Amino acid sequence: MSAFAAHVRATRERQNEVLAGARSRGADPAALAVAMRELPAALDPLADTLGVEAFAATCDAAVQAVARLVAARRWSATSLERWVVLDVLRFVPAWLDAAPTTVAALVDAVGAVGRQGDAAAWSRRLVDAARVEAVRWDLATVRTVALVAAWRSGLVRYRRAALEAAVRLDPRVARAALSLDRTADVAHVVAVNAADPWLWPGARDRGEIARPGGFRGAGGPWLALPVVAAPDDDLPAVAWWVWTDVPDESWWRVAADVHGSAVVRDQDGPGRGAPTPFDVRDAGASSSSRVTLRSGALLTLTSSTRSHHVGLWRQPE
Repeated sequence: MSAFAAHVRATRERQNEVLAGARSRGADPAALAVAMRELPAALDPLADTLGVEAFAATCDAAVQAVARLVAARRWSATSLERWVVLDVLRFVPAWLDAAPTTVAALVDAVGAVGRQGDAAAWSRRLVDAARVEAVRWDLATVRTVALVAAWRSGLVRYRRAALEAAVRLDPRVARAALSLDRTADVAHVVAVNAADPWLWPGARDRGEIARPGGFRGAGGPWLALPVVAAPDDDLPAVAWWVWTDVPDESWWRVAADVHGSAVVRDQDGPGRGAPTPFDVRDAGASSSSRVTLRSGALLTLTSSTRSHHVGLWRQPE
């Protein structure tokens, strides 16, 4: 009998309560059964690396995750949450040994990463960080690593928090989460990127460096050609205001840095003193907005009459 199956049998009353709760929330009993049969192959390898209590708590956390995900119709062959449980957890035993609640933390995080970033790259960075030896792990540190790795994997909305968090981590862990060379000075890399969001070891730093947006029919956000209006005063080196008029007049915030980009509708618009929709419409679809960075480089976001993408250009000092 597998180690996971033995644990479930020994705690059957508790596990049955968890599964009964999932069925009461609409989980299909057959789908629950299939999911439970998938867990031994994922969790049994941990029996030899985790302490007895940590392994038991990890099994309990995995069953709870399965119950929640099946009830929410989020356990399927293409589910990122299922992938984390079955294919990622076994590679972060140090985290599970310190905090079995890591199961729920990673399951809850992967959806956002998959929607806006690269979930596979994120998981590789987590695994690399978890392999760093002689680290005092706890759930708060695991969450911090997941945040920093998420930014590095394309979630630009976590940029500010990740820059602040990275320098608080053990430098070895931070290097792993950021995919930096083992000799990299984390504080220096972070300080340079804070001053210029497009400076990063090995990254392109001139010419057209990003093309956010796209036609909605091809997976982008826009039906109409976007028109660049102005930098976002809250994040002048990272975000811009863009306007479209189909299917209705809308303001959008376009954020981008060296690791990723995001386009989000924001009906409040840029606020007092910024261009109005009429000013933007009169400018035509070809427009641009420039920002000078603390590094002295010039960033220019441009829109054109030929593309549903906007182009971000960087000119070094």
